[in-house]
Formats: sequence, C-alpha cells, structure tokens
Amino acid sequence: MAWVHAGAVNLGIVFFLHSLVFSAGRVLFACDEKQYTHAVQKLKKIYHEDQKDREDFQKWTPDRAQEVLKRDRIRRLRVASLFSQGCLKSAEDYLYAATVFQHGEVPDHFLQTYIWAYTAFKKGKESAGQMAGNGVDRYLMNLGYKQLFGSQAVTDQSDKVNQNPCFCLWPIEGSFPDEKRKEMKFKSQKELLSWLKELNQGKKECSNIFCQVETKPLLPGTIPGIW
Repeated sequence: MAWVHAGAVNLGIVFFLHSLVFSAGRVLFACDEKQYTHAVQKLKKIYHEDQKDREDFQKWTPDRAQEVLKRDRIRRLRVASLFSQGCLKSAEDYLYAATVFQHGEVPDHFLQTYIWAYTAFKKGKESAGQMAGNGVDRYLMNLGYKQLFGSQAVTDQSDKVNQNPCFCLWPIEGSFPDEKRKEMKFKSQKELLSWLKELNQGKKECSNIFCQVETKPLLPGTIPGIW
C-alpha cells in the first residue's frame, strides 16, 4: 500500500469534524421501511461484489488491479448514496459499508471505514472491532503517523536483496496499550508477530519486524472513542 506524508495535523479536530459530517445523514434524512428493505439488498450486493473481486487477489495483474479500482470507486459512490438517504441502520449495514470503504484511495476513505466500523462495533457487532482498527491504522499510516493496532504490514522497502520482498509492520505507537486492542477484539502484539511470521513464511533473511521508515508519534486523546 502506498502512503502519503502530510504536515502537522490536529487529528482530534479532524475526527470531530468528520464525525459531525458523517453522522448528519442519520439526522436529516429518513429511510422508510420499504426503502430500507431495498437498500439492504443493494448494500449486500455491493459488499459481495467487493469480496468476490478479491478472491484471486494474489494473482492480480496491473490491468486487473485497475479494473477492480474502477469498480471500487463505483461501489463507494453507491454506498455513500445509501448513507446519504439515511439507509444505514443496523450494525451489519455499517460493517458492510466500512468493508467497502476500506479499499479506498485517500485517508478520508479509511477514516470513514473507522467511523462506520466503530458504529457497528458499538451496536454490538464484535467482529467490527477488527475493521475499525484497520481503518484507524490505514488512516494514520497514510498521514505519516505510527499505527495503533498494528494491522498494517507492507513490503520492506529497505530490502534490496530479495526479489520477493519481506513484509514488515508499519511502526506501532508503543504507548498504545494491549488492553485497548483486547477491548476492540483485536490481536495482541504477540499475535501480530505470529501473523508477520506467517506473511513471511518461505522467505529468506526477513530481519526487520518494523519497517525502517520515519513516522510521527501519536498522543493519547487523539482518536475519539479509542484513545
């Protein structure tokens, strides 16, 4: 995954403003029962199309990747339209929407993933905690910050030897406690290391656990609802 470094950003303000913007649809628009029934069918179809496109992910060619990218953009527009009509209501709705947006292209897409997945989590969908962590980490990584949960592993750009590069974990904010990961039903740091080992199975000389990149630290109180 590519990342974009940005200048200093007050992430607390960013999260607050986005929360206002993206919660507005639930207040200003009503989705009646008949409309909602159709919306749920559309949302499930969008979700399953998103997942089916990724069944052969490891075999993608550049042309295939561009085809999926175009479909991803259309899917995000369709999900955003359903949300603007007030037709995201259940925990499952929000998780489906978050899953589609996690395959985004810019930080705001990943921020939206977090907001919707966290909403699903608070509505009782425990499996959405993992998605919320993914969204937060992708958002932070793309702004040049350390990640919190440790969900993002990328190919090691400092590995100039192997034709099949090793994976490394994007740097993790060390002060973020494992207890918070447990609250969100996320992997512990020990489990993350086991996951990284699985990603690098069969590869030689994978020495870097954490990617050798410059990142900005993250302070407590930055991510509303989490830390």
